[in-house]
Amino acid sequence: MSNIQQYGYIRILLVFMLVLVSKLVLITALVGAIIWSASSRDLVWVRGFTVMNVLTGSMEPEIPQGSLIVINQVDPSVLQVGDDIAYFASENVTFTHRIINIFESYSSTGYLGFQMMDLVNGMKAPPLVSEINVVGRVVRVIPWAGNIVVLVGVLINDFLFLVLAGIFTPVIIFSMYTLQGKKKKNIVPEPVITVNTQQ
Repeated sequence: MSNIQQYGYIRILLVFMLVLVSKLVLITALVGAIIWSASSRDLVWVRGFTVMNVLTGSMEPEIPQGSLIVINQVDPSVLQVGDDIAYFASENVTFTHRIINIFESYSSTGYLGFQMMDLVNGMKAPPLVSEINVVGRVVRVIPWAGNIVVLVGVLINDFLFLVLAGIFTPVIIFSMYTLQGKKKKNIVPEPVITVNTQQ
């Protein structure tokens, strides 16, 4: 085999490894984004989609408690009666309910207003939801996956805590040991004698 052929094989292998590593990094980033978004209050958007964990059973049986829902960020004007949407009820609290009515001008603001309903009780959610509070439309429901993602997030946090504790505990103990071994010496400054040469 000539050097040129060996160089070609090595080049192909390097390109393959680069593609493989880049795919693994992308998959890891996506899985990390899913875990972060589903187990925290921060929404991580990937190409107009995010995921959320369903914490209550208000949309059962269609969206069971503990499900993972995929949200598509859409223009509120395309939403229709019967769509399930996620929306901000307050700064850090999101709900997922079904649209049962749409009003053209929410409190005379010019924004659309959505009347929502939970499925388990068939009750209207009291305040209208302004279009500016809409997170997006539910496009996929993955039953029980939210519980799994939260568990994985907790395990990762615990694992990272144990790793950091395992790294820093010996460092702290060693630092304390070396500080105790050194005794402070009382240093008395020697007097400085100055001679005045000007007379």
